Amino acid sequence: GVDALRSWQDWLDGDGEDEGPAAEEICRQLGSALEKMPAKPLSRVGRAAVQAAAKRVSVARAAVRETAETHGDLQRQAVAYGERAAHQEGAARSELEDRKAELVDARDQAAAREKETERLKEESSAKVEELKEAEAQLRSALADLEAAKAREREQAARHRAQVNMLDSLQSELEQVRAAAAKDDAQRLA
Repeated sequence: GVDALRSWQDWLDGDGEDEGPAAEEICRQLGSALEKMPAKPLSRVGRAAVQAAAKRVSVARAAVRETAETHGDLQRQAVAYGERAAHQEGAARSELEDRKAELVDARDQAAAREKETERLKEESSAKVEELKEAEAQLRSALADLEAAKAREREQAARHRAQVNMLDSLQSELEQVRAAAAKDDAQRLA
């Protein structure tokens, strides 16, 4: 369970180049580890939350990467248009202004997507902490259960000893009664 959780956290903290099938596999491993815990409802909820967060992080990372590439392309185009603008006033200057506006828009979109990615990372970290806390509670509950089982075994052993002692006393009582009945019969005879 801890290794699967660590893989998932490493993936979230990664550079985002390992998307798609790798993300699904990490989520599947984490979900499988959580499902092995006795508290299945907890693990299902945790798995659903983790998968949702992982999918959102994956989408956000892809969007940021695409925006960064678009931003780079637009920046290169703006430089080329600037050089032409020195030779071609008028229409080229107008086109350059349009491209600058697109670049600013792309930069704003990239910043917004980066903020969303950070928010999703924080949300995912909170979910991981919740899962760790639930795991600790589960360990505590399992320890309590083991202690209760040990007490039950101890009580069963005491009960068996008392039953054996009662059987022994019953046998002695029957022997005493038989001896008393025999003595009574001999006195009467």
